[in-house]
Amino acid sequence: MKVRFLLPTADGKWRNGTLSIDEGGLWLRTLFHRHWIPLRSVRDVRLEEKKRRLVVKHTEIMPPARAGAKTPFTTFISMDVETLRRLERLLLLRMGIDKFDVYFTHAGVGGVLSLEKNLELERGVLMLSDVALWIVGDNSVKRIEWDDIVNVEEKKRSRYKGTEYSAISIDHFENGDVVSSIVITESDTMSALYRHILELFEAYRVKEKLPDVENLILYMIYTGVFGENAAMTLGLSDNELQRHIESLAERGLIEFSGDAARPPKLTKYGIKYVVERSKDGTFGGG
Repeated sequence: MKVRFLLPTADGKWRNGTLSIDEGGLWLRTLFHRHWIPLRSVRDVRLEEKKRRLVVKHTEIMPPARAGAKTPFTTFISMDVETLRRLERLLLLRMGIDKFDVYFTHAGVGGVLSLEKNLELERGVLMLSDVALWIVGDNSVKRIEWDDIVNVEEKKRSRYKGTEYSAISIDHFENGDVVSSIVITESDTMSALYRHILELFEAYRVKEKLPDVENLILYMIYTGVFGENAAMTLGLSDNELQRHIESLAERGLIEFSGDAARPPKLTKYGIKYVVERSKDGTFGGG
């Protein structure tokens, strides 16, 4: 198929050529040159629909990229969006990373699902690399970066036609909101899958610890009760509260414009911090 592509070379030029895939890799050819990306070396595939391009990150390319290229390599492929969607799915399913057969559903914003209800589940594949996880269905691909995952939690187990199934919820950021995806598979498979997800997620957990008063400030912002009387509620002077607000902003936990009419807002990092500390009992949970 005809395609435009940008290889990880020093000249930074887009080229016109053809693309094909065999069992071992992805071929990108021009009239005078050909490049081969082994599928075993692909670690990330990301579709950027607005830019009409597929971003492929990989650790190998033949012939080797010229001086100036960075490792891991990044190759950009541009075609019409519908063809890119098909290529994205094809590359994902042939990547040399861990894959698990699952049933899944995407619950949306604030999606809390009851496993007792009849869920509309889709059959698919969950894939894991050290960059992201993908949930691939017949007509959909959801890519979730580890840094965007807020929480992973195992749900109750249930038995269906003599087979025990387990579910996990994956809460993650999407367009500024926290949404949930539910993944279900046989309990034996889930044990390995859940353990593997937690191992990869561990590197992105928020491990920072703050003074009690700053924990309370974050929790008040998170629950929407931070207001004009926050200093009085916390037993602080206005100047003391301002210093804590500035400290939290410097740590990247909140956004604060300095305008008293616009209260502080948690950043993505701040939301992840509150969720983590809620799990360890900092806010009375656990």
